Amino acid sequence: MSSPSRCVFVLCLGFAALSVGCGSSGSGSTVEPHPTAVLVSPEEFPVTPPCLEAEGALRSYVATLTDLTPPDPPDAAAQTSQTSAPAPCTQPIAFETVTVGHVYVASIDGYDQPASVVGAAGADVAARWSTRCGGVSDYKEWEPSASEFRQHAIAARAETELTITVRACDPWTLKEGASETPTRVTISVPCELDASSISAPAGGKPAPTPITRFSVRRDGQELGSAACGETISLDALAAGEDVDFDVFATLSAPSNGQSQIGTSCHAIAESGLTLPATCDPFGYEGVIRFTLGDLLSDAGAICDHSLSALTLTLAATDPNEARSLSFDASDCTGQASFEGLAPGSYSVNATVTSLGRDPIEFACSAEVEPGLVAALTCQAP
Repeated sequence: MSSPSRCVFVLCLGFAALSVGCGSSGSGSTVEPHPTAVLVSPEEFPVTPPCLEAEGALRSYVATLTDLTPPDPPDAAAQTSQTSAPAPCTQPIAFETVTVGHVYVASIDGYDQPASVVGAAGADVAARWSTRCGGVSDYKEWEPSASEFRQHAIAARAETELTITVRACDPWTLKEGASETPTRVTISVPCELDASSISAPAGGKPAPTPITRFSVRRDGQELGSAACGETISLDALAAGEDVDFDVFATLSAPSNGQSQIGTSCHAIAESGLTLPATCDPFGYEGVIRFTLGDLLSDAGAICDHSLSALTLTLAATDPNEARSLSFDASDCTGQASFEGLAPGSYSVNATVTSLGRDPIEFACSAEVEPGLVAALTCQAP
């Protein structure tokens, strides 16, 4: 990497406020002139790889600004370049050592490490990607005159007291020797869940909860288990794939009569990135959820004026805990649920009453797990 040029990271008001500078003036104050600069902005970079705090993502970059303006006189040196220090991929770089009227393009090296690592003393971090911004590569493409080149070029032409952005960036290309990174989703459970990560059972309050181990299940298949604080990876994913899975955490000591709590997690896999999943709060209790139209269809009925009632009764060992839900023609669409259920097997009796027909009864069942939503499985009437 060559020595950094005179350039600044733009921090004041973001990309859109560059034309007004970082200062403000009150009555009688002196307004500072805006610097003449050429800007390299990550907003112009291709969207893939994205700028994220994730393994395999763009984290930082180095920009090299090149003056393509034909020399005057013609035998003078041309194509002078200046290189920035590493910058975060969220931050533009303004090159202020530029000549008014000259045209500039930029070459970008992208890194999957933070700027602080790339720029550390003695560091030798290889760039993973490269791109070029400015749309042209050589002023000779615009012969015969410098004025014609300046008139037609889509690169950045430095203007007095203006900040001009280099645009038209090519797609990122993988640098020679750099390998593709895997597409994966990860999940890790800390050894103590804080109160915000727990959904307390009915009548209880969320509290920090010590964990010993956790396991991951997807589409009914267990993918592995690990000690708390470790990470489980879901690999061999396709870009754009919706990844839904369940996580069960083992408590260090039984709580609320249970030794395990659970949650559902989700992520969308992105090509070449390792992304953490987003999970709902862990829960002790589960939910049985069902679609009313499906239950009516099972009974050969529909949700219209002929429906008198759809009644669902949740059986319970303790008669005081039995629950019942009833729906008529005014509210027989959408979904409904029995909530706050302890883990275990449940049976639900369904009765459909319609005008001019005998009541239809059928049995359903569900297996409730902690923190998860269970579906009803019904036998045809």
